[in-house]
Amino acid sequence: CGPADLNDFHEYHIGSSTWKELSISTGGSSPSARQNLGFAATLGGLFVFGGYDGTYLNDLFRFDLASSTWEDRSMPVSGVVPSARRNHGMSAHEGSLYVFGGSDGSSNLNDLHSYDASQRTWSDLSTPSLGLLPSPRCCGGMAIS
Repeated sequence: CGPADLNDFHEYHIGSSTWKELSISTGGSSPSARQNLGFAATLGGLFVFGGYDGTYLNDLFRFDLASSTWEDRSMPVSGVVPSARRNHGMSAHEGSLYVFGGSDGSSNLNDLHSYDASQRTWSDLSTPSLGLLPSPRCCGGMAIS
């Protein structure tokens, strides 16, 4: 947060303890400058989901690490895209992204969704058969082991 949202892109080299701004190849469709987004890495790409740029978002973008290009993944092959949100938890495991909770601007959420990055499909995992869902929340962290 600050006076303006940014859409620059940097990498940190652990071995040399240095930062470098990445040069993004043109021709791709990049996400708008935003805040409070979900971010996770899987299958050679960095994924950005949702956030807030003046409106609540539910778009999905993939940054290809090999070609340094963005790709809009907002239209899935199948499944229903999660509702627009910010301050949600997002993590990756074995080629899938997991999105939990966040805020839609009027209430906090407690839904859980997965995105199969290779099949480009969304699944809603917020079913009663999974047991009691955590209470609605935003600004939480998320990790998968």
